[in-house]
Amino acid sequence: MITTAFDSAMRLEMPAGPAARVSDNFSDFAQVMKSAHGRGVSIQSMQSEADGATIRLAYDNAANMMEMSRLSDDIYLVASNFVPPSDTGVKSIGEDWIRFHFRIGGKSFSHFNGQTVGNDNAKSASLFFHPKNELACDWLLNTGTPLHFVALWCTRRVFSDLVGGEALGLPFACRQIASGVAPSFHYQATTMTSGMYRTVQEVLQAPPQTGLRRLYLQSKAYALLYEIASQVKTDMEPVKSGLSERDAARVMQAYEILIDHFVAPPGLDRLARLVGVNRTKLAEGFREMFGASIGELCNELRMDQAWHMLSSTERPIIDVALSLGYEHQANFSTAVKRRFGQTPREIRQASAG
Repeated sequence: MITTAFDSAMRLEMPAGPAARVSDNFSDFAQVMKSAHGRGVSIQSMQSEADGATIRLAYDNAANMMEMSRLSDDIYLVASNFVPPSDTGVKSIGEDWIRFHFRIGGKSFSHFNGQTVGNDNAKSASLFFHPKNELACDWLLNTGTPLHFVALWCTRRVFSDLVGGEALGLPFACRQIASGVAPSFHYQATTMTSGMYRTVQEVLQAPPQTGLRRLYLQSKAYALLYEIASQVKTDMEPVKSGLSERDAARVMQAYEILIDHFVAPPGLDRLARLVGVNRTKLAEGFREMFGASIGELCNELRMDQAWHMLSSTERPIIDVALSLGYEHQANFSTAVKRRFGQTPREIRQASAG
């Protein structure tokens, strides 16, 4: 279930990531949209498959629609040709997902971390990362401006797999996201390329009911992810790496080992031997590429797994702690509280509520 609430400014509160991912038929998402936009919103169609689901919502007529599709457990797509019937404010809660936004028409603004971002230029592309339990982010959709956009949500693992060994060429914060070391809020605007624009149009203009629609949307989603990963820019100085291409590949190999063994990772000396580089170069190269130490990365991955197990399973908390390498539940609770601002029990209660 999605829990929604209105704050004193009458802003709808809902998760920042794909809020309906726990619902096979997206009924929760439909209720959120109806709450936000009133009785004029109707469910035009709803489909559910073993590994995907789609809901199309219409306001007044079929041409005024918003569609949300679960392409896999790790990727969601929203396509919008939608005119908000009233100024709509959405307060989103961090879920550790990455949102890629491709807008070709309309206006929307967001306020987070003390800054407001928005662009009067209808064409824009951006990457937005909202860590778990961070400050709320407010989104404002303006009345009377048709919102023509495609948005993708994906997990950090999908983004990491996408960029692979090319992570070193990304902006610093993007490398942190890909590596699993969560920065704070991160917003990265970039140029809307002709390829992005064409792909967004193809998604918005595609016939809604075809037997291969989900496969079609998957191909367009990956095309957009490739385009924005290739295009993303930064105002920061380019990365000046002292690593050779060979050493950078070894650091990436070490990273992949840690992804698979983060609960009981090999020590620095053994890890260096496994990838064929000296321990100093490995430690320095790791921080240069990912902006964190090996220990910091492993701890972040443990906390990610802790959040998943606490929020989506019923395993006893002590079992979760032991499975993540904590001998004492008290130490585990302290670590979780420090990372998320909630105890394991509070996370579980909130997820069940």
